[in-house]
Amino acid sequence: NGNEGIETVSSRVIAVILDIKMEGKNGFETFIEIKKKNLYLPIIFHSAYQDLKNPFEIMNDYRPFGYVIKEGEGKELLDTLESAVSYYLQIIKNAVLMKELEKSEKNYRDLVENSLDIIFSLDSEGRILSIIQSVSRILKYSTNDIMNKKFIDLVFKSNSINEKFAQEKFQELLHSTDVLSF
Repeated sequence: NGNEGIETVSSRVIAVILDIKMEGKNGFETFIEIKKKNLYLPIIFHSAYQDLKNPFEIMNDYRPFGYVIKEGEGKELLDTLESAVSYYLQIIKNAVLMKELEKSEKNYRDLVENSLDIIFSLDSEGRILSIIQSVSRILKYSTNDIMNKKFIDLVFKSNSINEKFAQEKFQELLHSTDVLSF
C-alpha cells in the first residue's frame, strides 16, 4: 500500500514503480510523499485505471519519470525502468563528482590562500587582474590597493636596471607558454 511504499523508500532505492489505485494512500498521494523524501528519485506510474485521470494530465501535474499503462507483456515498463535506473545512477554519480569538486576547490583555496608565494594574474599590459589575499600578509598591501596597477610599478623604481630586466622578462612571458621565474 502507499504508506508501506513511503516507509520503504531509502537511499538504497533507485527507482519506484507506483500503481495509482492502492489501499490507504493512492498513487498520487504516495508520489507526493516520496518526492518529499527524495526529489530526484524516478517514479514510474503503472496503472490500468486511465479512467481515474487522463495520463497526460498526470504527466503534467506530477511530472513522473514515466507513465506506463498496464497491458501486454510489460516490455515498455521494463524499458522505462531501465531508463529510470540509468538516469538515477547518473544523478548519484554527479552528486559524488560535485562533492569531490567542492572538496578539491576547498583544498585549492586553502593551499593558495595559505601560500607564502604571491600568486597573481596579469593582463597583456602587465596590470594585475587578480591576486591572492595573502599579498596583504606578505607585502602589506591590500588587494584593492594593487588591483589594475602595473606589476612593474609596484616592485621597481622607475628606470632602474632591474625594471628594464623585468620588462624584458615580461615581454618574454607574453610570447611564451612557459612558466617564468626571475
